[in-house]
Amino acid sequence: MCTNSNILNDDFILSDVEKDLQDAIYNIDIKYQEILEKIDEYNSNNTTNYKKSECENRLINIFHYYVAIDNCITSIEQAMVFIRDYDLNKYRGKVNFQINDICRYHYDVICHKVFTINDLYFKLLNELYNLKLKKCNWDNIKKHKGNINNDALIAALEYNYLTTLPIKSARCESSHEGRITSKELSKSEPYFIGVSLQVMCPNIPNKDKEHSPDSFNYGLNTMMMKQKILGDIEKIRNIVINNRKTLLIALAFDLLKFYKDSFPKDTIYKGKDSSMEYIYHANCPINYFDYCNSEDFKP
Repeated sequence: MCTNSNILNDDFILSDVEKDLQDAIYNIDIKYQEILEKIDEYNSNNTTNYKKSECENRLINIFHYYVAIDNCITSIEQAMVFIRDYDLNKYRGKVNFQINDICRYHYDVICHKVFTINDLYFKLLNELYNLKLKKCNWDNIKKHKGNINNDALIAALEYNYLTTLPIKSARCESSHEGRITSKELSKSEPYFIGVSLQVMCPNIPNKDKEHSPDSFNYGLNTMMMKQKILGDIEKIRNIVINNRKTLLIALAFDLLKFYKDSFPKDTIYKGKDSSMEYIYHANCPINYFDYCNSEDFKP
């Protein structure tokens, strides 16, 4: 059994941590379904509603936050598909939006999803460690290091905070300035403005042949911009997914302990699969933060 102190050490056995995490999530999932069934059965046979225990409430909230984190990551994956598979010819002339609008919209959504995920981490920890925080944020979580008593988790949260800082600036610009800074989008704006005017005023001849949607330059710039935006999004996706792996590994022991302590009479079921595909490494890559702050990362 791996303890909190050795989760991020080089010599720990990953399979032990993986097993703890798998068992914890598997049992929380089963218990969540049992609680819902118990609530439905009780409410259908009684005039009053079922009153959940504190442990049941905490487990339900932990499960919801865990699922919500996964849903946010799915949204990031979907945004990449929407941009990659967007068919320009299908919509040209029918609606007044183009590939730059699609890229801008989904890039904006992704930057916000990253910080929704961060907020969900803090809410999950608030329930797991019963911190009773009214405002769940990184500053307040740090004040309760003693209650959490998990150095590996604090290190993983600190690392998550540092690696998402470059994304935070993009989110703030979008939220407060109403713009998304992207070199590729800026270079391509003349082409998209010309097409937009053509859609709005189809009867006015387009004299700007260089920026016409039928021009070679327009197609080339569109392709380059889409690939660059997809590259930026993939970097963000990799940060989010790698940080989730590290955080879950750090949480494995405490998640299983929470379940055992909260429901001591319950059988501990073993996970059906021998491994979980999203966990493969518990150590943070040393050069990851430097990479995230490099010119190559910045949009």
